[in-house]
Amino acid sequence: MKVKRNFLTKNLCLSYFKTLFFKVFNTVLTGAVLQLLDIVHNILTFAAKPKPNVELK
Repeated sequence: MKVKRNFLTKNLCLSYFKTLFFKVFNTVLTGAVLQLLDIVHNILTFAAKPKPNVELK
């Protein structure tokens, strides 16, 4: 009976760490994707802005 209980606790620990890892991974991935989208958006808005003419001095 002791072996079975040990096995169960091991499985619980594994599943807990798995869910924790995936939560962290998903959070990091989502953050990275959002940051990337933000950067792309910034680049696009910067490119869309009329550039100030440097030659007019």
